[in-house]
Amino acid sequence: MRKKITDFYNKYSVAFNIISFLVAIGSICLTIWISKQPVTLPQKELSCITTNSKSLVLMLGNDSNLKLLYGEREVSKPCITSIVIQNTGAYPITNSDFLRPFIIAFGETDEILSVNIGDCSNQYIREEVVENSSFSNQKLTIDNFLLNPGEMFTVDIISDGGIPLINFDYRLEGISELNLINNPSNQIILTRKENPVSILPFLVLLCLIVVAVIIVMVIVMKKLNKRDAAMFDRLEAAIRKEMQEENQHEQSD
Repeated sequence: MRKKITDFYNKYSVAFNIISFLVAIGSICLTIWISKQPVTLPQKELSCITTNSKSLVLMLGNDSNLKLLYGEREVSKPCITSIVIQNTGAYPITNSDFLRPFIIAFGETDEILSVNIGDCSNQYIREEVVENSSFSNQKLTIDNFLLNPGEMFTVDIISDGGIPLINFDYRLEGISELNLINNPSNQIILTRKENPVSILPFLVLLCLIVVAVIIVMVIVMKKLNKRDAAMFDRLEAAIRKEMQEENQHEQSD
């Protein structure tokens, strides 16, 4: 068995050496390519996505006797605006991260009717945000909150007319700026930002090159072996013929 392995290696040693050389070159190129890729480290991130103001009434008509009331207040165009606040980073945002309260400020001319906490990832977030928040002077102030990665809560604002501009005031440890998104779509999807380095295409290409080289080398070696075998057969036939002629010559003498 060892002799067969040795014979096989000796037979295809050139192919093995070429393949080893190509694999080494490919490994060096892969290492250099990976080292030059930008590194994306895990980070804290807080995203705020604001949906466009949507009217709560589709049609009022032209009847002057038709009125809309919010409580005891007459309104002309009630709208709802939602702000989704979600931890899209890799680390929790804790209560101690808030160096000052998180403030959502509306314009002085915006007629805010109510501000409520809507959908939340769990009941604990709702209770904490409600307890730590207050609304006055066109500002929603949230002292602090805890959001693990992927967790979120929604702030629903009902106003008389749309809200053209919303400002955020904050000071958070580990977060230099918010990830602000204005999305008119009804479906809100937030995903964590990740830019992983993909080396799979390069590895597949390298494997295909190695396989192709192996196939080519095997075909070439087979052709060379056939040619060598043919040359050996011709040489052996010539030697045999020459020996026969010498024997005949000796017998004739």
